[in-house]
Amino acid sequence: MRRGLARTFQINQLFPDLTPLETIGLAISERMGVGAQWWRVVGSSPAVVAEMVELLDRFHLTDAMYERTGNLPYGKQRLLEIALAIACRPRVLLLDEPAAGVPDDERHEILATVAALPAD
Repeated sequence: MRRGLARTFQINQLFPDLTPLETIGLAISERMGVGAQWWRVVGSSPAVVAEMVELLDRFHLTDAMYERTGNLPYGKQRLLEIALAIACRPRVLLLDEPAAGVPDDERHEILATVAALPAD
């Protein structure tokens, strides 16, 4: 992450007991250098909150932001993992088969979201 490289795995590497909101908030806080300040409430920084909302919206996760990640459909978990990688603001993003194993009805959303990512 600190070297500008982020990747997703073919098999999700998420915390099943956290919500998408918590997951993204922790990643952004860590990137901003406040992740180790465990005594602060995640999301107490307006900059962190604004970025959390933007990422959850861009990856179509606002409707599921308070659900446990382990309870999300597999397609939403894949979107969360990609959002998590983007939260690190990498210069290079590697996606290992982002739609592998995703049911056909959820695959389109993932492919469209990935296609909409900025090229720079």
